[in-house]
Amino acid sequence: MIAWLAGRQAPDDDRPPRPDQHDYWEAGSHPDVVERIWNQLGRTLPIESRRVVCGTPALLHPTSRVLIAVAIGTQYILRLPSALLRSGVPATVRTETTWSGGGRMDVRAAFGPEWIFGSYTPEEEAWCRASFEEHA
Repeated sequence: MIAWLAGRQAPDDDRPPRPDQHDYWEAGSHPDVVERIWNQLGRTLPIESRRVVCGTPALLHPTSRVLIAVAIGTQYILRLPSALLRSGVPATVRTETTWSGGGRMDVRAAFGPEWIFGSYTPEEEAWCRASFEEHA
């Protein structure tokens, strides 16, 4: 994941969001996606989890440094907790997308079987919380 993100920015770029909210508009992702990750999915996580990693808004466990959710342009991806994976990936989740330029991405092939594309569903907040706790 970091290698892919590093193609967009320096691999050692890891910082908190700027206080002026410029990262909602200037970090390469749609502001609604950034709001979804930081303000909704990260609502119950420590504020230190909100990071800009390799120039990209993300939720990152502050101790283990494991990525939980990442903004990618007009979409976002999130890491499912192991318990959910053991019972089978829910049929409603998306693991592939076609970008506006026609390129396709299979997030599980690119980053691992625990990753899915977000769909703005209510369950995602609990999944992020469980994934966060799992990687403590």
